[in-house]
Amino acid sequence: MNASPILRWAGGKRQLQTALLSLLPKSFENGMGRYFEPFVGGGALFFALANQDNQTPTKSSARVKKGYYLSDSNAELINFYKVVRDAPNELIRRAKSMEADISEGAFYRVRSSKPKSDVGRAARLLYLNRLCFNGLYRVNSLGEFNVPFGRLKNPVVCNPSLILSCSYSLSRSILATADFPSVLRKAKPGDLVYFDPPYIPLTATSSFAGYQSAGFGISDQKRLAQTITTLTAKGVFVILSNSDTPLSRDIFKGLTLFSVPASRSISASPESRKRVREIIAINFPITAARSPAIIEKLARD
Repeated sequence: MNASPILRWAGGKRQLQTALLSLLPKSFENGMGRYFEPFVGGGALFFALANQDNQTPTKSSARVKKGYYLSDSNAELINFYKVVRDAPNELIRRAKSMEADISEGAFYRVRSSKPKSDVGRAARLLYLNRLCFNGLYRVNSLGEFNVPFGRLKNPVVCNPSLILSCSYSLSRSILATADFPSVLRKAKPGDLVYFDPPYIPLTATSSFAGYQSAGFGISDQKRLAQTITTLTAKGVFVILSNSDTPLSRDIFKGLTLFSVPASRSISASPESRKRVREIIAINFPITAARSPAIIEKLARD
């Protein structure tokens, strides 16, 4: 079974995965660089790359040896991936036990719990993520998860085969709880950094700053743009995803920008779940024989 995101994650990149893979620099595809993802979230692009390496180990042997560097400011998320990597069978046992009761009452009991072990914390996150509204991760000012019960039909909390596949892919990764500028200390020329930050809001009321209790504001987006400028000067390849807004285009105007459609399904109102446009931005040149055909097709959709 191929690895794929275990968690439901708002803003996940499965739908743009083909376009993102088409943009990979040729030297990176040939195993000449390492991969960094400082906003790992659901990890869709990472798992897609890991699957490619699993299937063609000789082609990507250099990158396999160098590994993947995955980080996020969300400590609970990084703990989850560490447990998937290092203790998948323990996580499966704990999650299967919790899956015996997926009622609304059980959900709120788990939400209010505070397990002390790493496996207990990981199982709690998996349970809440698979049963909460739209797979959101949101916390209050105290850092407490506060997303409501999702009332899903036939939800699956634990998929053992998927967890084991992801554990194998993560076995080659270095995981850390860190702010995104930490990549500046590690990335070298020829490495690839994929940034998928909390998006600049499309409207004044659509911000999800509650991802972390400290939020992620416009000043952080500008810090990110400066980080990309520094990485570019070092010869590091960068791919960025963000919402397509005038502000996004201004902040990241130093990059080559492609506008692509995407589906948003965060709102509780079905009529507001619609196609929007996002940008994919890069800091390196590409040839006409590669990604533009795919990007242009997406742009016309």
